[in-house]
Amino acid sequence: MSYDFRMGNADDSQNLFELMVDAYDMEGKPDRVEAARGWTSAHPEHYLIMEEEGNMIGALHVGDTWIQVGRCAVLKGDVGHVAIPSARQGRGLGTELMRYTGSWMREQGYHLGRLGGMIHFYSRFGYEPFPRRFVVFELYDFTGGAGLITPVEAYPEPEPDAGILRPFDEARDWQAIARLRHAFDAGRSGASRVPAEATQPANPAPPNPEALRFVYELDGEPVGFVFAQENAHEARPGQEGYSLDLCCDPEHLEAAGLLMRLVLSRLAHRPPLRMVSRLPFDESLAEALETTGVGFELIERRSAVAGNQILVVNLRGILSEIAPELQDRLAASLVADWSGVIEFALPSESAWLRIEDGRVNVADEGPADLTLKLTQAQFVRALFGIRGAGELPPVVAMDLPPRERALLDALFPRTATGSGPWG
Repeated sequence: MSYDFRMGNADDSQNLFELMVDAYDMEGKPDRVEAARGWTSAHPEHYLIMEEEGNMIGALHVGDTWIQVGRCAVLKGDVGHVAIPSARQGRGLGTELMRYTGSWMREQGYHLGRLGGMIHFYSRFGYEPFPRRFVVFELYDFTGGAGLITPVEAYPEPEPDAGILRPFDEARDWQAIARLRHAFDAGRSGASRVPAEATQPANPAPPNPEALRFVYELDGEPVGFVFAQENAHEARPGQEGYSLDLCCDPEHLEAAGLLMRLVLSRLAHRPPLRMVSRLPFDESLAEALETTGVGFELIERRSAVAGNQILVVNLRGILSEIAPELQDRLAASLVADWSGVIEFALPSESAWLRIEDGRVNVADEGPADLTLKLTQAQFVRALFGIRGAGELPPVVAMDLPPRERALLDALFPRTATGSGPWG
């Protein structure tokens, strides 16, 4: 049986919506039905549709995100909402759709694929389990010596030595927010590529002193902001759940601590609760929070049954995109004079880098001076700086000479990595 594939358009919104409701058995679940309506009406053009004789028999959503690798970036396709009509599930249609999607993504210029789901199913299409990272803030009664310290006692409202804390004003702050987002993650591997400019909101929301949306202003200029809101998906038994978006000028990381203390002080009467963010694992930021007395947990979650998964769609394309960044890293290292060929041997694809006279370029297949046999997940951990290449088990087992170890440490170091777009 042959199938046709195409991208969706505005005329497909209703059929996509009905497919999602049926495939995911949403009848009688109004919250999920409303969410499905939002998915399918917002960007139907992002859905890859499978048809049989003109009838929609499958669809999935592919979202685009450019993820930074230093000053460069790679394109990730985020696969989701994989749907097959309930009456036709279990007949291989989902397998057919996923197989086509892998080759389609390569043709469309994607470098990576990411999805969440059952590992035993998606591993058939090359996906490998990949970690997720969260920074979690919690409010509860703290043990202090022989007694307890309540959240109200632990988090009185902060009084900055300089500057002011005030409610977010969209009409006044929209440009500053864009600038701060860009500055906070500029050049940060593993973070989304964020433009410094933004579009002026047509109907800006007025300041709301009751909302958990604040700005820290120094010398009349915003240097940090925080948005927090209730999120039932982050709740745990006996705890309320909140999600958190925080950003600040890298030159004023103290803003992060002040803003977090303000949010925690406003919620101190509502424990126990947990607040989940996708802040980067960045030691400078961690120290800034600690200095202002804000406690938190760094969580790296690795799933074995169902969860986050990664796919290297085009290894050669990735190396081509990041070659300028690798060249800069090499020039700043103690092994800038190293010359030779490095082979990256992944289960699905191999690619080669030639280093000569300080230049880094993708090479055609040929003899390699150094071969790294890695899983896809291991390679992507090194790509985003989640782990240094020299820390990866296959590389450790190679017992490399000092110059080669230094080379890998220079090209693929562990870095203060963004945590959201790859997980």
